[in-house]
Parts: sequence; structure tokens; C-alpha cells
Amino acid sequence: MDKSLIAEKVSWSEQAAIDFSRRGVAIDQHAVEGPDYYREAVESGELMLFRYRTESRHVGHVAVRSEDNKGGRELVIVAGSGALKGVDLIKLVVPLIARFGAINGAKSVRIHTSRKGLIAKLTKLGFAEAETIMRFQIDQQEQ
Repeated sequence: MDKSLIAEKVSWSEQAAIDFSRRGVAIDQHAVEGPDYYREAVESGELMLFRYRTESRHVGHVAVRSEDNKGGRELVIVAGSGALKGVDLIKLVVPLIARFGAINGAKSVRIHTSRKGLIAKLTKLGFAEAETIMRFQIDQQEQ
């Protein structure tokens, strides 16, 4: 089977609805958005949707937002889905998104995650920690 990936910017589709209905579709396991959120965000132009596939089969989708970051454009990978046996999709898909960003004037790519395995993969691709998020649990505070 051909395992080279083809990435293409697409509109919302039934296949996207299926992909974004799967468990674990978010980049960060704490996200709880469902397929309707992604459909509405793609249709309104808030998110771009990329489909990736081989020559012979559909593999998945990635939802990406474009933001202003210190005067330059930054792509934010919001969510993704897909699997291809024997292929590290992070290693293949993230550079495709970065290349799209570079062609279209983006200066950086950002991903929010607390998944240790994903952090390790992204570090190998050249990502660096950019921020720290602090959280105070109100419901655990003594009354």
C-alpha cells in the first residue's frame, strides 16, 4: 500500500463529520467539542479543514485556525483524526500543515496539548514549549 500522504484543504463533508465524531479526535484529551462545533467553525471560516489521504484511501482530517501572533500569522492545529497502520501521522501531517502555512505567510505553528507522547513527537519535529498554563480548581477549595 502507498503510504505517502496527500493533504488538501477541503470544505466540511460527511467524512469530516464521521472523523470528528470519533473519540480522541482532539489534540488535547481535555477538549470536549463535538462534530457540530467543528462543522460550524469550518463553515463560518473560523477553522480551515485539511483532509489527508493516500492515493487509495482516506486517512483523516485536521482542523486549523489562523491567528495573529506578534504581528505575524500563526497556524493553530486545533484537532485531528485519523490513523494509518505503520505510519506516524504527526511526523507526516504537521510538516504538511507547516508548509501550507509558510506558503501562505504564516511564521509559526502552535499546538496546545498535555499529552506527553505528543509533546515528545512535536519536540522531535522542532517544536519548543511556548507557554505555561496554570489552573486553580475551585471545587477542590475548602469551604
